Amino acid sequence: MERAIPQFLVGALCVVTFDGCATAPPPPIVHPAMNPHPEIAAAQTHVDKAIYILKHRTDNDFHGHKAAALRLLQSANRQLHEAMVDAGQP
Repeated sequence: MERAIPQFLVGALCVVTFDGCATAPPPPIVHPAMNPHPEIAAAQTHVDKAIYILKHRTDNDFHGHKAAALRLLQSANRQLHEAMVDAGQP
């Protein structure tokens, strides 16, 4: 099962490149160049997009992998936010 989640996340991130109908507006785009830590800001943008896709553009639960991926992505998002706070960027 450990291999299934990373493969699923890669798939979810690949879906970001495709346009489609959505039930909610996409998350706002953070411009990494305007941030003192552009790599962290860029990672946070990608994680936000993956969370959005899983929540709003996928109907299948993928045998529990969707929920597991959402939990991991939300945890990653919290860690990235904490990294920004620790680096002095709230």
